Amino acid sequence: MKLARQFELMSDDSSDADVLNTREPTPHDKALVALWFELQKHPWTTLAIVPTSYTHSAEKWAERLAEVGRMHLAAPVHLIYACGVELINTQELIDQMHLKAQTGKVIVLCDNLLENVAATPLVRAADHSLLVIRLGQDDIVTAQRVVTLVGKHHVLGVATVDPEHT
Repeated sequence: MKLARQFELMSDDSSDADVLNTREPTPHDKALVALWFELQKHPWTTLAIVPTSYTHSAEKWAERLAEVGRMHLAAPVHLIYACGVELINTQELIDQMHLKAQTGKVIVLCDNLLENVAATPLVRAADHSLLVIRLGQDDIVTAQRVVTLVGKHHVLGVATVDPEHT
């Protein structure tokens, strides 16, 4: 399986790595800014953030990515928390996503689709999705299953995070 693009959320620059090791990521972290600009190479208004792990939340990364977007665009970048969504609420969140997309970009934070399959229509309703994989902890088979649920054409890329620094 070939994924569209892989982004590294930890910098290879040791000085940046030292900073990232001591605190949560901020909008000023080079890796998040680089990820934002990579995402801007593709047209999108709505982006689903989907962790491939059963136990990992990508919440702080999604929040920081939205902050970077707001700073870059000087415009709204909305963040919708869709973790724990139930099937009965899926259409309501899709409608909310499209409504917010009229005033800016929208990042939708979702659960792992293998854990909460009810989030699948929401992820598919977004223009694209970005998978979040924890280095050394998430296996490729699980990631492939998530990609199959989302649809390969829908995955814009994969962000790898170091679990010791998340």
